[in-house]
Amino acid sequence: MFDNNDRFLKIASTFLKIAIWFLAIGGVLAFFIMLIIDEDLAGVGFAIMAISCIFAIVLWVFGNLYLSLICDIKLIRNKLYNTNNFNTDIFLSTEDKYKIQSGIKQKEEKIKRYKELLEKNLISKEEYDAEIAKLN
Repeated sequence: MFDNNDRFLKIASTFLKIAIWFLAIGGVLAFFIMLIIDEDLAGVGFAIMAISCIFAIVLWVFGNLYLSLICDIKLIRNKLYNTNNFNTDIFLSTEDKYKIQSGIKQKEEKIKRYKELLEKNLISKEEYDAEIAKLN
């Protein structure tokens, strides 16, 4: 379900399993402790055991659904951007995206300017090619 580098998802899955076992075992222990302390509390202990086991099952179902949702989103992201988890530098902050976009616009403007100069015969084809190569 998880790749080797999905550390967060592995930790979340492990935490989910520990929480589920803790609830289930804690409920059973509560039942036996109340049974040992006083047989009249056996009904309350049984209710606590039943509620904790039901809650553990609900936590297991919804926790696994949530983790599978996160994995699906990760897979869709990887296919959409044609990347894997090791190459996530394309997911930049908004500020970085604006810097990149403004850099692309500046590059486009320079290319247009050089093309206009070439069309007006103010620069040679070699000079134009050299300037475009510098931009790339």
